[in-house]
Amino acid sequence: MAKREINVFNVSFLDLLSGALGAVLILFIVIPKLTGDIILELEQLEQMKELKVDVQKIENMMLQLKESVPEATFNELESRMEKLTTTISQLEKEIKVVQSKLAECDAQRKRLNQEVKDLKKQVVDLEARLKNNDKIVQQLQSEINDLKKQLEQVRSEKEALEREVQDLKNTVSQKDETIAVEQTKVEDLTENNEALKKELEKAKNEAEAAKAEVDKQKKQLKECQAKLGLDVGDNVVFVVDISGSMDDDPEPQKLDEVKAGIKMMVATMDETTSVDIVIYPKSADERYGYKYGRLQPVTEDTKYDIYRYLATLRAYGCTPTKEVMDFVFDSPNYKNANTIILMSDGLPTVRTTATTCDEVTSTSEIEDYITGKNSGSKVINCIGVGSDFRQRNSNDLKVKFMQNLARKNGGFYIGF
Repeated sequence: MAKREINVFNVSFLDLLSGALGAVLILFIVIPKLTGDIILELEQLEQMKELKVDVQKIENMMLQLKESVPEATFNELESRMEKLTTTISQLEKEIKVVQSKLAECDAQRKRLNQEVKDLKKQVVDLEARLKNNDKIVQQLQSEINDLKKQLEQVRSEKEALEREVQDLKNTVSQKDETIAVEQTKVEDLTENNEALKKELEKAKNEAEAAKAEVDKQKKQLKECQAKLGLDVGDNVVFVVDISGSMDDDPEPQKLDEVKAGIKMMVATMDETTSVDIVIYPKSADERYGYKYGRLQPVTEDTKYDIYRYLATLRAYGCTPTKEVMDFVFDSPNYKNANTIILMSDGLPTVRTTATTCDEVTSTSEIEDYITGKNSGSKVINCIGVGSDFRQRNSNDLKVKFMQNLARKNGGFYIGF
């Protein structure tokens, strides 16, 4: 609501009052005396001070809520409180002006009453003189007529003053209504904050319960790994086959299963473990790619970063196993890696043209090459993906390759 400008006296009224005061010395009609309403209004305006006490109580409530509600909600409450305080401060200034003007009016009324009494006495004297002097009577009659006109002007100005006082009362009433509305809004927001506080407490309890469940599952998984001898180490490089066969029929879900397996393993890790994801191939011209190109500590942010990266992977191209393992062994950024987890569904391939490649017919040479390159510095765990790897006594060449590679490098083999 726009603040109404309060102006008790205007220039035209002051000009009229100045002219009347010069002639009022011989008034003979008594000006009606103002009632005690002005004093009553002054006392009623003093009740506005109680609003400051209510605002102080609300401010104290705001301080208590500051630490227990969301910052955005508290900032909104604080902004409303600032507007309410500003409104009250402006209203207090306007009330002081009104009180001052009303006090001046009351003083003026008393002065005029005294002057009227004096004028009545002068009128009595003039009437006595009129009995002896017709000329004086005519002159005074003319002056009296002038004074009657001036008295009418004073009465009009009095009525205008009373109207302005009424306008001020209406303004104060409107300000009271505005403050009441703002107080109601603050109370509503306070109730909403209490509800939000309860919801936050509930969400906090649910989050703590979920964390406890995750910690329990992590502990169970580590216990299972220890029983099975499947220790993945604390500096791990996942080498992931994303060749075209990973989404071929009849098992187009193989790559998705690999992603899910990596997510599950990463979810059990903490900041004591560092990892990276190396994929092969990356494109038609690039034999491999990676997420970080270095070992990255596993924080909560890192986990979700890896999850998003896995979601972008698509099956494509050949299976350059030898080239990707060369990269992992030769990169100084993986020098401290103690475990490699190779995840693949097929035999290594050799490139025949820029766009085609053939599977190897013998894997022993590649097995020996990788084992020699490793020199026992890192454990190589192999996870075979697909139905051929799920057969317990399979003689398939690609299954034997994964089994032999894990055995020669001190790792475990799993088919799923």
